[in-house]
Amino acid sequence: MKKFTALIAASLMLCNAYAQYAEKLTNIGDPGVGMNYTKHYLAISNGKIYWENTLDVFSDRVQLWASDGTSNGTYQIIDLPNNGDSRGIDDLIEAGGTVFFTLNDSVNGRELWKTDGTATGTVMVKDIAPGITSATPKLLTNFNGTLYFFAYQDGTGRDLWRSDGTAQGTQLVKSFPTVAGDSSWYETITIANNKLFFKAETANGNELWVSDGTTAGTFEVKDINPGPNSSRPYHIREFNGSVIFTAHNGVNRNTLWKSDGTEAGTVMIKDFGPNSSPYDYINTYQSTTLGNNFYFVGGTATSTELWKSDGTLAGTQKVKAFDYHFDGSVQSMQSFGGKLIFTGYSNATGFELWQSDGTELGTTMLKELFPGPSNGYPYGFTELKGELYFVAFVASGNFQLFKTDGTNNGTVMVSDSTQAPYLGIFRTLTRFQNTLFFYAFETASGTQVWKIKDNVISVAENQLESGVSVGPNPSYDVFRIQSATPMTEVQVTDLQGKRISVPIRENTLDLTGHPTGIYLLQGLVDGQYFRKKLIKL
Repeated sequence: MKKFTALIAASLMLCNAYAQYAEKLTNIGDPGVGMNYTKHYLAISNGKIYWENTLDVFSDRVQLWASDGTSNGTYQIIDLPNNGDSRGIDDLIEAGGTVFFTLNDSVNGRELWKTDGTATGTVMVKDIAPGITSATPKLLTNFNGTLYFFAYQDGTGRDLWRSDGTAQGTQLVKSFPTVAGDSSWYETITIANNKLFFKAETANGNELWVSDGTTAGTFEVKDINPGPNSSRPYHIREFNGSVIFTAHNGVNRNTLWKSDGTEAGTVMIKDFGPNSSPYDYINTYQSTTLGNNFYFVGGTATSTELWKSDGTLAGTQKVKAFDYHFDGSVQSMQSFGGKLIFTGYSNATGFELWQSDGTELGTTMLKELFPGPSNGYPYGFTELKGELYFVAFVASGNFQLFKTDGTNNGTVMVSDSTQAPYLGIFRTLTRFQNTLFFYAFETASGTQVWKIKDNVISVAENQLESGVSVGPNPSYDVFRIQSATPMTEVQVTDLQGKRISVPIRENTLDLTGHPTGIYLLQGLVDGQYFRKKLIKL
């Protein structure tokens, strides 16, 4: 009787607790295959999430999908011609309440398109390079509600454009005529201090440029490597209202710079010396800002080093050296909870989850996700409600979803391939409507869009819900399940969302041999999710 009373009391205390589960939005494509060649991104606009589905790598058709985050609100917007272009729908992004993307429709080449979530509202914005020639818009960027991007025009090089979503409002900002030299000079558009920073190639070579969005306000910031030679500003990143990047100063290529968008305010922070003396590279691509410091990577022939800089020579310091790996031993940096979370490598553990407070002693492995020299390789860090979610490789041979509160004990797998309805999670996590969306694969339906939800557990969930009832409940071992219609995707989990292997036969669930406590029965009835709380005595 005491155990029964204690469990009921615990159940009542759990009214504000939650468990997590994975829910598939819908089934798209053929069984066992699902979607093909999905991109890393999901675009968000006006309360909807958007993605593309290319039927196969050289398909002549491509689909655009949208969802309000529910199964009933998930639908195909339109099926579009694709001209066998393996890129399909590319660069989905929201700006000013409109979702923009690029598409090659076989008539106009790859041009700028938009959608409002309807078939009739999915149209080409403007044929920038007339006819079958492709403008190939790249680096689509939302700047103060207006879309900025680079595109080709006949007779010019890659130019800076802006668009408000109308043909008339899609205008050239600055033309960069074709010059001999590096044909891949564009790399990124970075927003800092209400300006656009990028690199462009002109008669002065490949140098740093800035724009306020107007033609008059678009100019070269500084000719870092004077004359026609190029400094090639690389991996331009925002840092406390300025940008930090690496460049070739005419003597050494391993130099760290910062800029506020003016010539006088564009200065070298540190010269790391000639190539291979000792640094093979300085990398601001793997970087982030934490407090008043910018964290980045330096690589030598024997190690990869974590560095930090406050923008001054004296404040640019090495934090810690890591064992050498040809892919780079420090990756995927993210500031979280006042410290740096990142993927770090050692010969003993491979790529695992690390943390740093900015000191060498305070830079330690947070948790080994895949024990031994194998790689957990965490990536896709996304913060949600005070926890940091990410994807990592596990011993079952798939990437699965994890979360951390910044402690070793608080770093846990949300679900794994033996417990989750999906076999493997992949692609970037996207935060939408207070939850996470991602692509995952399961045998039955192939690759689909899934979401993770937090669910309040209340005592009322012991009552009839979605036509499903459970009794007796509480029970010592056996629970009988009654449902007016067949149930599908039925599973039992603990309160942390970990799936429990239990037999369910003829609507009877047997928890014999499992510890006393509270479990969750969940599944689908008529396509609607249900959840029932089970109290095992």
